[in-house]
Amino acid sequence: MSWKHYQNGEIKVVQGKTGKTLTIPAHSELAAVLDTVERNHLMILHTSKGKSFDPIYFGAWFKKEMKRLGIIGRQMHGLRKNSVNALLEAGCSEAETSAITGQSLRMVMHYAKKVNQKRLARSAIGKWENTK
Repeated sequence: MSWKHYQNGEIKVVQGKTGKTLTIPAHSELAAVLDTVERNHLMILHTSKGKSFDPIYFGAWFKKEMKRLGIIGRQMHGLRKNSVNALLEAGCSEAETSAITGQSLRMVMHYAKKVNQKRLARSAIGKWENTK
């Protein structure tokens, strides 16, 4: 992703799988970092030589960084699912979550089953307890 994809607090991307274009507001914490980083390279994330990552190299780099940071049992493949879970747990609807991840509503709903069950169960118990 190059710096031209991040402007005015928004990230614009084209998904590799679907070709779908997404415009996503940057989370305030991410925007705070991106707005202060020196833009010495064309790419936001780049190799030590300033080149863009190819997908295979990025996967290897990601794995190495997770190990360096002591984060065990995480892999790139699960990031989208984790994003879906985090958005739903924050109270986002399936449609809002789909707008961020670019996944179909059907796929978001598939990933959301467990999160929604827990959230709905908590809500139901709260309502039940308030009837006394």
